[in-house]
Amino acid sequence: MKLRHETISRERAQGTQRGKGSSRGRLLCALCVLSRRNSEASRRGSATALVLGILALVAVYVVANSLVTRHLKADLKLIEQKQLKKYAAPKP
Repeated sequence: MKLRHETISRERAQGTQRGKGSSRGRLLCALCVLSRRNSEASRRGSATALVLGILALVAVYVVANSLVTRHLKADLKLIEQKQLKKYAAPKP
C-alpha cells in the first residue's frame, strides 16, 4: 500500500494522472488512512471495554462484600442473644 501511495504522490507531482488508476489509487489511500484510524479507535475501544469490565468486577465485589457483612451482623446478633440468655444472672 505504501508503494502505491508513493507512486500516486509522484504522479501528482509530475502532473501525470491516469484515468481509472488514479481514482482507484486515491480510494486505496483513503482506505489505508481509514483502516489506520479504525485500528486506533479499536485499541481505544478495547481499553475502554477492559476498564469497564474491571469496574464491573469491583462493583460485584462491593455488593457481595456488603451482603456477607449484613449476614455476619445478623449471625453475631443471634449469638449475642443466646449468650445473654445462657449467662444471665438467675432471678431470685
